[in-house]
Amino acid sequence: MKKSILFLILIATMFSTTGCIQEALVIPVATVTGKVVVPPGKIPTGIKITVAGESTSSYVNEKGEYSLEFRKTGRYLLVARGRDFDVNYAWVDALVEETVSAPNIEVDEKIVGEALWIASIVDFPTATDFSISSIDPMWEPDTMQMFDDGTHGDKLADDGIYTLRLT
Repeated sequence: MKKSILFLILIATMFSTTGCIQEALVIPVATVTGKVVVPPGKIPTGIKITVAGESTSSYVNEKGEYSLEFRKTGRYLLVARGRDFDVNYAWVDALVEETVSAPNIEVDEKIVGEALWIASIVDFPTATDFSISSIDPMWEPDTMQMFDDGTHGDKLADDGIYTLRLT
């Protein structure tokens, strides 16, 4: 009799705590979905979406769609980079336990003989400005300043995103 009661208590305890253990294993996340838009006739496969200041990244599918998960609510800078496309970015506000859509990131086809660089204060929070230096072949001058003033490929002035477009 004592063994039967002990066995029933053990089973009742097991069933009443299993849900709590499983619930503790679920980590709430913020899901961000978005799309990269490429010029007509181009395929977005191979474009990588990286999150500035984070190790999170994702590749787009053949339709240009991607999905990212974050463990914290916050504002994130998404950067799209592809071998045949200029770099571009979008900001998104992610909310835990919700799926939000990021603004479309439109990328242009790279122009032969030109390059566009991007750097952000999100990645380098103590930086006050950025420069690009040539290695091989050497440019003249060998160091060029990047801009956060709405020029040289920069979309918005004073947004913490520095760019430089060079021929």
